[in-house]
Amino acid sequence: MDTGYSYVIAQHLAPQHESLMFQLLERHAPITVHEAKHIDALQPNTVYVTPPNKDVQFVGGRIKLSPPLLQTGPKPSVDLFFQSIAENCGEGCFGIILSGTGSDGVRGVQAIKAAGGYLLAQDAATAKYSGMPEAAQRTGFEDLIGAPRQLAKEVSTLGERRNQLSGQRENVTEESAVDRILNAVRIATGVDFLAYKRGTIVRQIESRMVATISETLSIYADLVEKDRNECERLRKRVLICVTSFFRDTEAYEALRAEVAKIVELRPALTALRVWVAGCATGEEAHSLAMMLLDVAPGIRFQIFATDLDDDSISYARAGVYPEVAIHGVSTEMRARYFQDVGNGFRIKRYVCESIVFARHNLIDDPPFLNMDIVTCRNVLIYFQPKLQSHLFRQFNQSLRDRGLLLIGKSESITASEVAFFMENDRSQRLYQSRTQPVIMNDQTRSAIANRSWMSRPIDVPPVSVPDRRNDGLLPDLLFAKLLLPSVLIDEGQRIIESFGDTARSLSVGADRPNFSITSLVPEKIRIQLRA
Repeated sequence: MDTGYSYVIAQHLAPQHESLMFQLLERHAPITVHEAKHIDALQPNTVYVTPPNKDVQFVGGRIKLSPPLLQTGPKPSVDLFFQSIAENCGEGCFGIILSGTGSDGVRGVQAIKAAGGYLLAQDAATAKYSGMPEAAQRTGFEDLIGAPRQLAKEVSTLGERRNQLSGQRENVTEESAVDRILNAVRIATGVDFLAYKRGTIVRQIESRMVATISETLSIYADLVEKDRNECERLRKRVLICVTSFFRDTEAYEALRAEVAKIVELRPALTALRVWVAGCATGEEAHSLAMMLLDVAPGIRFQIFATDLDDDSISYARAGVYPEVAIHGVSTEMRARYFQDVGNGFRIKRYVCESIVFARHNLIDDPPFLNMDIVTCRNVLIYFQPKLQSHLFRQFNQSLRDRGLLLIGKSESITASEVAFFMENDRSQRLYQSRTQPVIMNDQTRSAIANRSWMSRPIDVPPVSVPDRRNDGLLPDLLFAKLLLPSVLIDEGQRIIESFGDTARSLSVGADRPNFSITSLVPEKIRIQLRA
């Protein structure tokens, strides 16, 4: 059994329970078995069994044992362990979920897949306790499901295929086959990855090639063109994003100080408007809501939190998080803003009431307007430079003059965006927007028509718009003229003007006529429209 791997077994145990796992494995396993000890350096072809009442992590090539992070719930935390191996091993890590109760490991699974690693889960029919395997499978990120004996065989097989594929990586990036794959995904799911960085795409393609036993990129391209389910699996893997509450606390402190200034300088402010672009599973939107309630308790605010992934949006709307997810939240904030619901912690209702979660495509959909704050963190790094530049201009259009833009620590404003943003706090990637006149000349219209940040052109008709610059409506009218049939509404959501044939999308009910836009559209899109 010379795989070269190190194996760590994180078995859920009662704090005072002495497990027989170590003695049994030591007696029967064909490789070396150790009881895990703090700062042990992992050795190949060795099994490490964690002791009771300890959390285990992998840091710097060594085992780290510590007192349990969670007050309640299973120990050791599989989520915590998986997150640590994802951060330290990247593409080379395997997460294996076996029999167990509850849903421990689900968040760790996301971290492993985001890093390009692999997930194996026991077939629930073969498990004494099916909770953990079923929860892992519900994520849709599993690469293989099977009985334990089958999983044991496949670990080494998957590793061999991954190593072989990594040695041929220059062939994997063959442009024509990658384009075939992305085109198939676009047709099957409606999501276009052409403007994403190829390295991001290729890493997830490689992972799926290994899992599907596709020896070449062309073979995998054939598969995705025939199998819509495989297209969906690849889409989910590319869009996966790992986030946390109050991520980068220094950035939140910088933003908190600026919000305090806004409130002081604008005492008549009726409501603060915030757009969280790429909100993933909602931690950042909820963190911002808690911060605003804390720094300006008397102010009204509205947070529009958007993402391209429907599953993430559903998770965020539910607002229930496992204890491991909120370990970074202070005790005071946890008591004030969370409710213990047994299987996790729910964001209290009054926090959620000011947040609208909605599906939104940053690339194709229009920006939200009149925002005081826009956050888009750890999303731009996945996009090609031309698309990044386009999105910075969109954020400028979205923000009020001197509105705040917060981006990720690995992202930055380039020289070409200086005309749109000025630095507020460079170290925390906090910027302020500059006012830009809206000008639609032939060159600008041509750039939009050619979609210079993508590869497929679209048809944009000539624009003739009355100059209502003084009304502040010019961007809205340009918008309506450039896109599909549209309506212009007032602050009460009543229709002022319509453009094009809107009859297919709007209908007047049989009751007393109501010309509020939300009463005229189909019920299934009202939540997204309110955002």
